[in-house]
Amino acid sequence: MSFNKNAVFSEPLHEDTVYCTFYSLSLLERSQWVSLCDQINETILTLSKDYIWHRDVFKVFLPVYENKNLHNYPMHLINVTCFGDNIEDEWFIVYLVKNITKLYTNIVVQIKDSDGEFLLIEAANYLPSWANSNTTENRVFIYNNNLHIIPPHVASIDEKLEISEALKYLEINKDTKSTHEIENAISLRIEKFSKHLSDYFHTSVVRLPIEVATLVKLEPQYIANFINAYCNHEESKSCPVINYEHLVDVPVKFTKFLYAILMQSKPIKHFSKRKSTNDKSTLLGLKISYGYQIITNSSNEVFLTNAYNKFIATLRNNGYFKGNLEGSRDYQQLLEKAKDYFLNTECSVSSNASYNIAKTLSSENFTQEMENIKNNSTNLDFSDDNDDWMTIHPDELNNTLNSRYGQKSKFTVKSEITPESITKDLNNFLNNTSNFEGIESEYTDNNTIEFEADEFQSCIEKFLGLLTMNQNDVQEESDLLDDEDCISENGDITEELEEEMKSKLGNDDIDSLHNQKNILQNFLQSIKEEKAASGPSSNLLQSIGLRKTELLDSDDDDDNKT
Repeated sequence: MSFNKNAVFSEPLHEDTVYCTFYSLSLLERSQWVSLCDQINETILTLSKDYIWHRDVFKVFLPVYENKNLHNYPMHLINVTCFGDNIEDEWFIVYLVKNITKLYTNIVVQIKDSDGEFLLIEAANYLPSWANSNTTENRVFIYNNNLHIIPPHVASIDEKLEISEALKYLEINKDTKSTHEIENAISLRIEKFSKHLSDYFHTSVVRLPIEVATLVKLEPQYIANFINAYCNHEESKSCPVINYEHLVDVPVKFTKFLYAILMQSKPIKHFSKRKSTNDKSTLLGLKISYGYQIITNSSNEVFLTNAYNKFIATLRNNGYFKGNLEGSRDYQQLLEKAKDYFLNTECSVSSNASYNIAKTLSSENFTQEMENIKNNSTNLDFSDDNDDWMTIHPDELNNTLNSRYGQKSKFTVKSEITPESITKDLNNFLNNTSNFEGIESEYTDNNTIEFEADEFQSCIEKFLGLLTMNQNDVQEESDLLDDEDCISENGDITEELEEEMKSKLGNDDIDSLHNQKNILQNFLQSIKEEKAASGPSSNLLQSIGLRKTELLDSDDDDDNKT
């Protein structure tokens, strides 16, 4: 969860981390920033009620580090959230940030992850030609529930744009709001959080020790800690001692992601000593309980560690405590804020969870809730949610991936599939390049790669032509390639071999491979040879929204006509 404290907006140290900075267009005193921080966190709790975070909980803070190298930098709030393996948390944060800027109209938010401006990457197909990683620094913000991009005609891209200047442009200029297409691309990723959030979860009855059941009932977020601890543990001969004297059946709420990885995780050898491990509720309970023991067996004394002492020493050297005497009221207030900051941004996830669980176990609410569960454990009237969603047919997966990452289909039910229509759309696809941090135009000293669409297309066509050769032809070609007489000294294919390959293709001119009808026939032959499996030809067709079954059906119709 930690990040570079020497920079205001640094790249996250981990790939699975999102970093937000909250600015205000109004001039606020520090006391107002403290109040605003509390208000935003209350808003986050309201908007994310019942949500289960995969790793870190989304929360904002006032920076506790003072960077003396940054002069006249506007005050701000920060957030760093590790979303782990579940990238949906990152997009839920985008949803929350957009709603926060809708409620707090003077708030402007800058949001990045390890890929940089991931919002622009999501909308890459609709970005202006000038936008790339070198020209969008301090130009991309969420403001008033919209994505804003400061264009070159508002502020030149020839010079670095400072944050303070960018905020002024956002306040006075109306030309920064992104286009409808860009906004829609982002909205499509987050609309489920406002419309179908319940579809994101799965509830199942689990048999748990009453202590664990009580923790999950009081703090549903703990289930993520237990599952991550179990799924990421390294099995050893020494297993935690688990108390199974008082087991209760309780409905447990999971995210579908957590439920899936828990179901697919392998049981440890220790479980084989217990009976009924084939029962789903028992097996899930064993895994969750094991994760609980892993966390509680680790130290929860996070404020006695060397990392914490070093953290406080750094704050003291930077003047964070403002000369207040240790033990005074003002000193203690600052210390409590520093502890909260350390717990949520500097210490490990397991230490954070261990500390919070220890607090819950010692609370009065825990004792009361445990008694309540004991008295009502036999009155459970609940059935598992249907988990058929875990079984996905290959066609469904292909359609989902194609709708998410592929091009929109250009073919309709009534469309006539012809060699001309297919090759035309393939030409369009192969000549498209990404507008934002995608395919680069040339290979230079800064390690970018040249992509020649025409040359790539030609290679594909030649490849498809070669696929139609029968097995004997392929063997003969292989024999030719093994013949040293056909290879020149510098490794190039000689003219003799090129002529032989032309003859194998039944044409004197290899450029005839560009013939549209031949290309379509080559596609058909290649797809038929793939049978039920996916292959290069069917994958390439999917890029233009055409499924192999549609093309094969069309081929059958043509055969019937002849």
